[in-house]
Amino acid sequence: MLSSTARGGLFAGQDRINGAKTANSYCDAMGKHMIVRRVDSSGVAGLTPVTSSFVFSCVGDDDPEYQRPNFRHDPNVIVEDRRSP
Repeated sequence: MLSSTARGGLFAGQDRINGAKTANSYCDAMGKHMIVRRVDSSGVAGLTPVTSSFVFSCVGDDDPEYQRPNFRHDPNVIVEDRRSP
């Protein structure tokens, strides 16, 4: 896990870019590939600095998790169908 911070305004999003580059370099130094597990951000771009926390893993070419990422948000809404079958 690592954290990266960037000022807002013209630098919005730079925290995520810097974090991804740092994580990728770390894994590359071990001869592995970086896969993102989760990214959490706090702050308001343009008003306050934005900090992103990256949770990542370094995996080898033969690792089954080294595949196309499938990014999904955790659901925050529960839908209940109350119709009778």
